[in-house]
Amino acid sequence: MNQPITTDPKYLSIEAQIKRGWIRNGLWALFVLAAALFQSYAMGRLMAPVSLIAWLCFFTCVGLIIYEPRNGVFCLLTFSFLGDALLMPWYPFRKNLSSAESLLYFSDSFSFSPFELCLALTLAVWFLRMAFQRKWRFRFGPVFWPLALFSGCVMFSLLYGIARGGDRVIALWEARSLLYILPAYWLTVNLIERRSHVQTMLWLIILPNIVNGVVGSVYTATELKFQLAGVEAIGEHALSIHFNAFFIIFFASMLFRTSVAKRTVMWIGFPVVLLAYAANNRRASFITMGIAVVIIFLLLLRLNKQKFWLIVPPLAACGMLYVAIFWNSSGALGAPAKAVRSVFGQADPRDAASNIYRVYENINNLYTIHKNVLFGVGFGNKFMQIVPTPDISFFEWWEYIVHNSILWIWMDMGALGFLSMAATFGTAFVIGGRRLWETANDEVGIATVLALSYLVVFFVYAYVDMAWEVSNMGVIGIMMGLVCIFDVVARERPAVAPIRWPWQQPAAPQPSS
Repeated sequence: MNQPITTDPKYLSIEAQIKRGWIRNGLWALFVLAAALFQSYAMGRLMAPVSLIAWLCFFTCVGLIIYEPRNGVFCLLTFSFLGDALLMPWYPFRKNLSSAESLLYFSDSFSFSPFELCLALTLAVWFLRMAFQRKWRFRFGPVFWPLALFSGCVMFSLLYGIARGGDRVIALWEARSLLYILPAYWLTVNLIERRSHVQTMLWLIILPNIVNGVVGSVYTATELKFQLAGVEAIGEHALSIHFNAFFIIFFASMLFRTSVAKRTVMWIGFPVVLLAYAANNRRASFITMGIAVVIIFLLLLRLNKQKFWLIVPPLAACGMLYVAIFWNSSGALGAPAKAVRSVFGQADPRDAASNIYRVYENINNLYTIHKNVLFGVGFGNKFMQIVPTPDISFFEWWEYIVHNSILWIWMDMGALGFLSMAATFGTAFVIGGRRLWETANDEVGIATVLALSYLVVFFVYAYVDMAWEVSNMGVIGIMMGLVCIFDVVARERPAVAPIRWPWQQPAAPQPSS
């Protein structure tokens, strides 16, 4: 929906513009004053210097969002990829301000996270800016309505589960992250408009993943001494999915045109990310990464058949040789081959036990769905258990959340919730596939590969492991928004390198860094 700027003189007069300027400057002054007062209060409470730095970073993000709401999308993307609850328990962005271990701990009663505050602030500033400019413009995109229906089902299941006597705290935690997807999607669709925005977003995925890779590699070297035998994981489930995003950009940039700066930085960061990725040892992430590589190769086949036949057959042969050599390996180097063996061959005792647990859990899951087909059990209610499962009571919510995150949606949200979720992802896949087939050989093409592949990777991963985590949901919304705005971004002509010498031929459009 587009509404032109008003031509009413009372809004265009010098006096009206001066008044709006005073209001804008006054709001900035109030923000600076509030930030200064809070920092003074924090110093008075004798907070640690590191916490003061964290608060300073938070207020910097707030200031950037007030200055330009698009920066809110950038902040949400960056800080969703950055950090891990296991490797960095102090990392504050996705923890409540009531979490004692967080650097941004404020009060036991303040149960909001910096992620939620940034998301709400970005929405508020975006709406206020349109109100000040007297220009209301909304893009919804094809994913909006199925996603809105899904969000409505989340709210219904939250209320329904509590009404059935479910645990209110657990119900809120189960539903909370699912409600992030819609606002993150809507902000992306409306605020990301240019190639430069997309190129910035690629940087904001690459750099946080390298930081995570450094932290994971240091932990592997210093704490584990590179002895990964028997180590189940070093981080959350989401850490491996985020690393997959780095690898998708890395492999796509090797095949398609991108900036020298991005390639150089990714080559430097590749070893540490790979080591941390192997140490985290999530089988599903290795399999889903293979699916993403297939998507990249399919796009390469359309864009450059000669390069496809030159690259893909040798790589496929090397991949099969690698799997054959490391079929029985138990080290980090053989982790991907081990994942393939656990799916298509004989799993080792640890993976076999994990597979058996999932079989028993799926039986209970399907039985619960059968007994609650229409509305599900609602959030905050335990699933039914007709088959005893091995003891994993160390996981606090083992009676509420199952590994099969796709069926978990049906189990908790019922048939309509499941169908709306399937419609949301199905629409995103269709739109993303169409954009992928129309994309050009540039950084927008790489971003198209990333957005579609990440959604496919997440959906497949969610079928076999817990995936609806806070750190994933904002990214999922942003990726869904990206697949819907690539047609808008593609209308902008790529930057053309300037001619330095009179005899130089006009250069072809080149991607900027």
